[in-house]
Amino acid sequence: MSTKEDRACPISNPVELRTYAEEHVAYEVQMFLEAATTGLPADASWFRKMQGIETFVLHLRNLAYFLHPHHFTPRGSDIVATDFLPQANRAQWEQSIAPSEDLKDAKRRADKELAHLTTSRISGMPPSKSWSTFDLAREINSNLTTFLSLADERLIGPVLRSAISQGATSLSLATPPERCPSTGQSSGLGDEL
Repeated sequence: MSTKEDRACPISNPVELRTYAEEHVAYEVQMFLEAATTGLPADASWFRKMQGIETFVLHLRNLAYFLHPHHFTPRGSDIVATDFLPQANRAQWEQSIAPSEDLKDAKRRADKELAHLTTSRISGMPPSKSWSTFDLAREINSNLTTFLSLADERLIGPVLRSAISQGATSLSLATPPERCPSTGQSSGLGDEL
């Protein structure tokens, strides 16, 4: 699926777009990576566990949408990754970072289970309700690193560059959670939403 050729970035001034990215895109990256790499203590309350999971899922959803406008159709006022890419790099971007089926499923689940009250929510505690936080974080981080390498340097400021770089470091140092032998799903943050 491709973005519409006639879609224009809603912020036409490059200085304003960079300023937007330094505040809003960097915030999404920082919150997502912090939620992905901050473990919860074993004795965390139910509320704290839900808060941690929902923070992860909310920022996962926002970044999946930002990074993959060719799979999740942007609205007129949405800022997406391709707004920061020179025209010459856009085809390479779309070819190099196709979202995995796991990421597409996670985005759909976030739309249904976090953003709306629907009958599509998963009831009870089946293994399919778990979120593969570590795998999803690594995929988003890899996409962010590719984004940084293809983006117009003039549109990426030090705050966003640092947030993406620190995320890469944090995830490279993180230990993957144990996997459930029967399902292959990771245990940890995502098991309870």
